Amino acid sequence: MVASNHGSGWKAVAAASLMILAVAGCNWYSTGPNAPRDARVQITGTGPLMIITSEAFDRLYNDSAQSTVTVLYAADTLTSSLPFDSTYAVSPADRFLVRVVTTDSVAHDMRLTVSFDGSVKYDQPATLTRSSLEYSHIF
Repeated sequence: MVASNHGSGWKAVAAASLMILAVAGCNWYSTGPNAPRDARVQITGTGPLMIITSEAFDRLYNDSAQSTVTVLYAADTLTSSLPFDSTYAVSPADRFLVRVVTTDSVAHDMRLTVSFDGSVKYDQPATLTRSSLEYSHIF
């Protein structure tokens, strides 16, 4: 009779993987050495806008539409008059999203600027009417 030990192969692979991660000092939950500590969002222009920020999102590719969709798992939403200037902590998350939304039929001229640790990474003017402007980055 042959003894069977079905779980030992998987356990050996898991143990080896954990040892490699420990030796390499790698942690898939932490930000990399180049990840910023903070994100500054500045919005100038006209009108009240809804501002959505998130560190809990993913980008998924939709094959049939041949486009990328952003899925928010959690977000903070506020309505603000302009100008708007706020700084958000990025770590320990390795991603940041800001979405500016207008819901009325009036055209709003605005400019969205996003900086990480003082370095401007996104600076976009837009005219929004019942639409949105979004910037996201995964480090």
